[in-house]
Amino acid sequence: MRKLLENMKKKQEGFTLIELIIVIAILAIIAAIAIPNILGAVDNSRRSADVANAKMILNAAGQVQAKHADLTPAAGTYGITSGNLADDGTNPVTFQEALGVALNGAVPEPKFAGTQFDLVVASDGTMSVQVGSNEVAPNAHSAYNQQ
Repeated sequence: MRKLLENMKKKQEGFTLIELIIVIAILAIIAAIAIPNILGAVDNSRRSADVANAKMILNAAGQVQAKHADLTPAAGTYGITSGNLADDGTNPVTFQEALGVALNGAVPEPKFAGTQFDLVVASDGTMSVQVGSNEVAPNAHSAYNQQ
């Protein structure tokens, strides 16, 4: 019995250097595959957030048009920023103020590209929301393709 215990003490077990290098190489390969996929998922979630915020702005603009027919905006591009969407608690005098009330003064910021959302009103009265040159609502631009 004592001889068996002495043999067990002498026998050292562990990983060899080769085994450790192989494990590290396998982990590096897995990381090289996984990191681009994770970054792609982050970009897709930012695009999805932009599309959702743009649709929210478009819905708010539609509510303003339905509620305040006298505040129909002229054709053009309207930047959606906190400066022109102030909700001071009074009756809105401009379309932007009414839009600020409809958005509860919360101005979403683009997550994927651009610095602000722009509400684009066409000459026929149709509206869309853009970030930079990309239309994100009602129809997403190819950079914001959700598929």
